[in-house]
Amino acid sequence: MAAEEPIRAATSVESETARIVRIKSCEELVEVFAAVLENQGPPEALERVLDGVSRIPPQERLAKTLQKRAEHLTARAGSVPPRTLFAHLALAWIHGRRMAQPTRESNLADFLHWRVWHVAEMAAEHRWRPLLSLPTWRDGRIDPKELERRIQETGEWCDEGFKLDLVQARLRAGESGAEGWPRIKVTWQKRTWEVTGKTYTHHIPSLVTEN
Repeated sequence: MAAEEPIRAATSVESETARIVRIKSCEELVEVFAAVLENQGPPEALERVLDGVSRIPPQERLAKTLQKRAEHLTARAGSVPPRTLFAHLALAWIHGRRMAQPTRESNLADFLHWRVWHVAEMAAEHRWRPLLSLPTWRDGRIDPKELERRIQETGEWCDEGFKLDLVQARLRAGESGAEGWPRIKVTWQKRTWEVTGKTYTHHIPSLVTEN
């Protein structure tokens, strides 16, 4: 039994380091935001920025460099998401500049576009509140008890701007099979292509819901 103790301790430490913590200040948000614009990730950084923008009012002095970088990216042709999306989000947060509303709903990239747009709309209107859907672990899951605590603290916020936030939060907490919520099925389409004699493969996920 004694030999098992270090293993359990290591697992506990690993679990804690894999947890995602909220951004605490405008200065920290600007720093993480700038890194996201350059690196387009990692995924947990995108989530932390979305949550930070939804909670923390901007300070123009701190955000000046971020604003310039975002303006450059939005003006540059050929810039691709998520960099472009988050550049528009930065301008909505700093100066209330509205993003164009998304028009498509065909894949996960479109879902991200809608989420960013909703957060940008709330930031442009200076409506600050924490997101329910911020993961608690880097693999995207939310601790169900933590989600319950967030809802009790802030309410479900079922207004139009945060419906996707609530839906994603409940899916990430494993509530997709709960009564009143659709069951989710993920299917994959395999795509292959060749470049200079080498074959590459990727899979495109598709979410299918009942009704």
